[in-house]
Amino acid sequence: MFINIIDKICFSVNGKDGRVLEFIESEYQKNITDQPFDTISFHVDIVEDNKQPLKYILEPPVSYDEKGIFIFDTDHKILRIDFSRIGIDTYHVICDKNFNPDFIAIILEYLIHLSFVSRDAFFCHCCSFVFHNKTILCPAWRNVGKTNLLLSFLKEGAKYLSDDWCLIDKYGGVSSLPKRLNLLYYNLIQNSELLNQIDHNLIPLVEFFKRALKGQYDLKSDQMNTLKNSLKKRIHIYDLFPGQLQQHSKSIDFIFLLTKNVVNPERGAYITESDCSKTVIKINEILKFEQRPFRTAYNINKAITGTKNKFLEKHDESLNTLTTQVFRDVSNLYEVHVPDKNSTIRIKEEIIGLIT
Repeated sequence: MFINIIDKICFSVNGKDGRVLEFIESEYQKNITDQPFDTISFHVDIVEDNKQPLKYILEPPVSYDEKGIFIFDTDHKILRIDFSRIGIDTYHVICDKNFNPDFIAIILEYLIHLSFVSRDAFFCHCCSFVFHNKTILCPAWRNVGKTNLLLSFLKEGAKYLSDDWCLIDKYGGVSSLPKRLNLLYYNLIQNSELLNQIDHNLIPLVEFFKRALKGQYDLKSDQMNTLKNSLKKRIHIYDLFPGQLQQHSKSIDFIFLLTKNVVNPERGAYITESDCSKTVIKINEILKFEQRPFRTAYNINKAITGTKNKFLEKHDESLNTLTTQVFRDVSNLYEVHVPDKNSTIRIKEEIIGLIT
């Protein structure tokens, strides 16, 4: 059982400065070790590695050079993965010291997921919490409303399990991960009463952006995008909702899969029953979507080198077996049809009506 998930993630980092080091030290501060390279789970070499400009791009964000395949960010900073080691021993990443932190977060989270699949556990892209002694998972694509829904339940006293990813073992146990909530502009706007706890320096910027959304200022689209990119904050759950972190739950009681409703959004938010087969397919495809930069890089690596990683080749089959095994034992499976990001209160009320 993966009750103490924090002890299962172990990083060694070779590097002295840059945005990547700052991010890893903030996100995984309790998981960094000085153990030798061959005795830890993940090793990150932080170097200076960029291409200005990129001469050859296969499929963004992936290309290759004389050193092999690499993933690049919008500033052409580079990250390289040793695909040959995955599933065998230490996972090895080499990246530019100023590689985009939000992007490396996605890569590292997927590598962590892979390390657990070999131990019969998997990541689910969802928010999860315990409310009225019921463990609730809300899987979703990005930007559908997971975080706002989670925050709305935390304000009601729910226990936090995850914001973006949780780990589920083959017995249906759910574990929290050692990562911060990643709050974006729409999270900050809809939860502005929490700004003093999140970062009081963001209060005037959030208020300005609210007025800009109402058309009180004549801002161009690029100026609005700059504002959006400025309005974000990563924060640990214990700094925002002290005492509401629950690291593990033994079982899953309800799954509410959030789906963007583009067919009849005028109907508002509503919930329908689902079944195990559909739930498994949708949750696994959401995971694959989140993994697409890595999957593209691996497929191109196969095309360039002519070699396969046996573990990665079996991954989808292993994942499907695990998710089917876990979700067939969950009796309450639902799909929440979400018209927009402003439906949080209605969704919360609908969920509460079903679980109480």
